[in-house]
Amino acid sequence: MLGILTCLLADVVVRAAAATAEPPMYADSYEAYRYEDASKVLQYTDDIYLYRASYGWGPGNTRCMKSTFLKKEGKMVHRTLEYYGIPVQSTQFQYNVMNLWMKVIKPEKSQPYIYASQEKNKVQKKTPEKLKDKQTDMVPTVVAPRAEDDEETTVSQKDYVEYVLYADDKCVLIGHYNQTGRVACYLWVTSAAVNNPLSHCNFIITALCVNPIYNAYKYEEKTCKDFDVIFKRQHSPRIQAPV
Repeated sequence: MLGILTCLLADVVVRAAAATAEPPMYADSYEAYRYEDASKVLQYTDDIYLYRASYGWGPGNTRCMKSTFLKKEGKMVHRTLEYYGIPVQSTQFQYNVMNLWMKVIKPEKSQPYIYASQEKNKVQKKTPEKLKDKQTDMVPTVVAPRAEDDEETTVSQKDYVEYVLYADDKCVLIGHYNQTGRVACYLWVTSAAVNNPLSHCNFIITALCVNPIYNAYKYEEKTCKDFDVIFKRQHSPRIQAPV
């Protein structure tokens, strides 16, 4: 009797072991894309700031760039994009505001990105692209040099595609995968984290992106406060920047 019970128990153990999935030996080739969902920062209900940027960005570009939350509607978020600078179709240095609808798009086996437009219906209709027959998957390897004004990042004058290299609830790193070298990146952080240590976010931008890294938020902080007094308080309602 004891022998029968032993055999039955052994059979149960074998069956249970067979039913338990064995952990994979290697990580999934597309695992990196799981860490590139910018939804939490886009839905953050306070301001987010351009904190750092790759070499090539500097005070001669737009200054004091930030984004203010307006509202959430389904999977979409309505936010401002605010900055000091000279907008397109203008020669005057001023405080500018663009109101943009935004949505995180996660294509099949491809790098997630933020799709933004001033036209709400375009963002509503935007859906993730599906892999075409015989299309080569874009497996994340290393990132490569990419100009800040690369045409691939702009769909049209009112539509924007910003690829995400990393995102959590405190920061979003904008950049694009390629084959070799480093990439031009932009690090955005929430107001709650802007004065707190951001070790992982800072490590990623300094390790992966084109150096030297421009300390946009800290370097421009005093200038931004001065500009707020000189410009911002003189413009009510705020200027809608031409695009």
